[in-house]
Amino acid sequence: MYGDSIREQERRHFIEKVEETKLPTDRPVHYIPHHPVSKESSTTPIRIVYDCSCKDGRDNPSLNECLESHPPVMNDITGILMRFRAKKYATTSDLEKAFLQIQLDEKDRDATRFLWLSDPTNTSSPLITYRFKSVLFGATCSPFILSATLLKHFKENPGKLSDTLENGLYVDNILTSFDNESDLIDYYRRSRELLTKGGFNLRSWNSNSPKLQEIASKEKTLDKDELTKILGMKWNAKSDKLFYQSNTFEMDKKGKLTKRYILRQSSKIFDPLGLLSPVTVKAKIFMQSLWKLNLELDEILPEDIQSKWILISRDLATSLETEIHRSTQTQNENNRNLPTLHVFTDASTHEYGACAYILYDRKPTIVMAKNRVAPIKTITLPKLELMGAVIGARLDDHICKNFPETFSEIQFWSDSQIVLSWLSSVKPQRQFIKNRIEEIKSLCGDNV
Repeated sequence: MYGDSIREQERRHFIEKVEETKLPTDRPVHYIPHHPVSKESSTTPIRIVYDCSCKDGRDNPSLNECLESHPPVMNDITGILMRFRAKKYATTSDLEKAFLQIQLDEKDRDATRFLWLSDPTNTSSPLITYRFKSVLFGATCSPFILSATLLKHFKENPGKLSDTLENGLYVDNILTSFDNESDLIDYYRRSRELLTKGGFNLRSWNSNSPKLQEIASKEKTLDKDELTKILGMKWNAKSDKLFYQSNTFEMDKKGKLTKRYILRQSSKIFDPLGLLSPVTVKAKIFMQSLWKLNLELDEILPEDIQSKWILISRDLATSLETEIHRSTQTQNENNRNLPTLHVFTDASTHEYGACAYILYDRKPTIVMAKNRVAPIKTITLPKLELMGAVIGARLDDHICKNFPETFSEIQFWSDSQIVLSWLSSVKPQRQFIKNRIEEIKSLCGDNV
């Protein structure tokens, strides 16, 4: 399969053979090591990884260290996921070999050389030298180049379709949702045409619409995996539910727990929307308690602390089995009433945060949540409640920027009478309170 991948890249003119005897003198020559990585994918079971960060010596720079590293212009993951959940019919797709569709300048190609066997079944066969003709995945500048190329293509073809594609784009994945099925099918046809015009093939389609699944299956663009990966989560299109990536939380190989190991384990959960906050915050509080003990990273923890972590890890593992309804149904083609947004804020002596719900047709659906651990320095509970209100105001601002003109009403909820008094008072407050009240009012405006 590895050899087949190399041959396919050559057949599709992503790479080309070069003669070792013809070494250029006016440009740098660099050889990139590579290795395979297996994937749970029906389209790409094995991906070849080119290690552009590898050095051939302590004093020699890697290829990535010689390239400009500009951050790509990418959408916020939480915004994409919220828009993906917003409407009745959802769809996901990705760009086939997106990086390789962009040509590499002739004078830069010799810096992307690599070696491969002339006969993959014989490890003693002569080596062939290849070089890339296209932008390769693994170079530090490649994500920026892909992002800039796609944004330029959308800018040259302005319109609602380009806006939808741009808003749902994350590297080479595109996620979005629609109110009715006809718009979804139209989007499928027109988006493929637009991206084909730019040299990209939009494939691996999946949707909770049986009609789109049937069309994509006939045109051989359907993702055949039962669970589709979407930005760190998994989606079952048939049941229209989201799942988390499963992880195991166990002892290390020596059967002992250290602070370093727990930090690594607690960081496994990827929950951009914060829907598992009631459980993940326990791990945050536990980590803070470890830092307070001033333990070394590789120091074995006391048995009572290990027992606490085992209980928390079981809760974390259980929480990853949670099924989440994908759709929040912010609109309905048969009902023109707009939903309302409700933001709840709260705090305790250990943590503070906020969560937001969309209420539509008397059905509440959680949209997003955020929490933070209380500072080590002791702060009064009313001040922590106020800090939770700040998180709620920021959460509201973030949601409304992704859903402009969507809600008929926005309501904030807090059980702290002191915070409500601070917000309504015209009396001068201390600087700490004043700064946070000003931020809340600047973000929420007349809603406070």
